[in-house]
Amino acid sequence: MKNVTKDYQEALNSKVLKWSTNSGVTYTDLSYNTLMTQNSTNNGNPYLVTNLNGKVIVNGAYKTYAEMISADGAAGGDYESVRTEILSSVCGISEDKINNSVTTNEALNTSAEKVNTLKEEVAIALDKCSNKSSATDFMKLFGEIPAKYDWDRNETNNLGYSYEDGANTSSGSYHIILDTQDPNTAKQLSDELFETFKTNAKNYLTEDDYEAFVTACDQTKTEYRNYIDAFEAGYYACGDDKSSVLDQYGVDISKRDSNSDISDGVYIVRINNLMDNLMRNYESAGDSTTTGTVNSNTTYYYTVDRNSEEYKTYEAKQAELDAAKEEYDQAVDTDNQALTATEESQIAFYDKIFTAIADNGWEYNSQIDDNDYLNQMLQNRDIEIRKI
Repeated sequence: MKNVTKDYQEALNSKVLKWSTNSGVTYTDLSYNTLMTQNSTNNGNPYLVTNLNGKVIVNGAYKTYAEMISADGAAGGDYESVRTEILSSVCGISEDKINNSVTTNEALNTSAEKVNTLKEEVAIALDKCSNKSSATDFMKLFGEIPAKYDWDRNETNNLGYSYEDGANTSSGSYHIILDTQDPNTAKQLSDELFETFKTNAKNYLTEDDYEAFVTACDQTKTEYRNYIDAFEAGYYACGDDKSSVLDQYGVDISKRDSNSDISDGVYIVRINNLMDNLMRNYESAGDSTTTGTVNSNTTYYYTVDRNSEEYKTYEAKQAELDAAKEEYDQAVDTDNQALTATEESQIAFYDKIFTAIADNGWEYNSQIDDNDYLNQMLQNRDIEIRKI
């Protein structure tokens, strides 16, 4: 029995703990310095060597600093009052530089908190002045067009109402009559329509949504110029069979007279298709829509009244947020200049160790730098390794 016990103890003593960071391809000897000083093996993150009560075990190099934090090793020590002095000594960075970094970091945190608070206030202010409009109601806000345009309805010059009424008919075929056979004049009149939409919509959209709407108008304007070119090319290519080109291009834009005879007709634009194309491009240009909860197939569009007091409150809050963002950017630049990336990583590493010493207390062990001793203590479970 004595021989078996002896063999077991010798085998246990010959067992060595090692560290691998690549799934066992290579190993590094486990040591106090590997765990408790900044190096590539621990990837810049400390692994605390502690006793079973959670107190950090310190070697001779850390003992002086630990005593500055807590003279008797008790938990609850004061690290903050000696932080600059300790970090300057450990990292080799001047105390002035560390103090300046603290000041700039505090300014950065304050600036970030201000930005986050204002973001919430802006969201609340925007919600108070925003309305959700259906596509037809949205179009009624900007759909008023000049009297120079003719069409096959006389009740209103607002395309929104015509779009709504046309959608409820079997054909949906209400049209704007451009009253010209010339494709270049038709393009000009079509362009002016979209410029009118821009002017009309400005008072009903936030700056961001209006920018998206302008993009949508310009994109749709280009599409309708292309429709006119395509129709014109097909119109003359089809010879006497005008019905074929009408079937091909008559959905969005075409030529015809009051008798649907396109041989001598003028350009006309189908209202429902015009609006559908514009709103499709608007949805693609910006995040200005929300899906209704009552009917999942209904899309609502956010609108505002720029003349309302609620919108003025929103604008004021948005201006505050924009100014706060500028301050934050300046704070970031200042903070980035306070310390180098290497210095920041050093301070972050040792802050974790000394904060743990302050919070949990410490215990000095004069043998802990001995790798064999460290291995034996770990295997006997007299000490532990704790990742922060």
